[in-house]
Amino acid sequence: MADMIVGGGFNQADVRRLLGKLDRLPPDVEKEILVALARSAELVRTDAIRSIKRISPSSGPQTRYDPKRVVTPALRENPPNWDTGILAGNIVTERIPNKIAFWVKSKAFYSKFLEFGFRDVNGQRHGPWPFLFPAFERNKKAIQKIIAAGVTRALELASRR
Repeated sequence: MADMIVGGGFNQADVRRLLGKLDRLPPDVEKEILVALARSAELVRTDAIRSIKRISPSSGPQTRYDPKRVVTPALRENPPNWDTGILAGNIVTERIPNKIAFWVKSKAFYSKFLEFGFRDVNGQRHGPWPFLFPAFERNKKAIQKIIAAGVTRALELASRR
């Protein structure tokens, strides 16, 4: 499963420290931050789906599979092209249990092979055809603004106590 945490702009130590502090927030403050994180995760999810539905550069249509059908595989380093809809239909956002964080992930088994590439039985490298990480990168500034606004609202709530 290909997945990522929506955060952005922080190194791992900062994220761990911040998540540790966030786990001890009052419920109303936590809710404001969760809303911002959920909006951010949804932004990445929507962008990833959109990138799959857009037709990426290809070497042209090919006949594959059994039963045979014509597909248009994307060139390496481009998002995979729409085929059956399984990949795009399985991109979801989920709150990470017991954390103030969200996953954006694909539940399609083969998504990790598309996102990161793979080697076949002969050792030949195929892909990658990334779709999640580029969606996050394209939206990083918007995510930072959404989270900053959520944290500001949360701090305003906390300061009224």
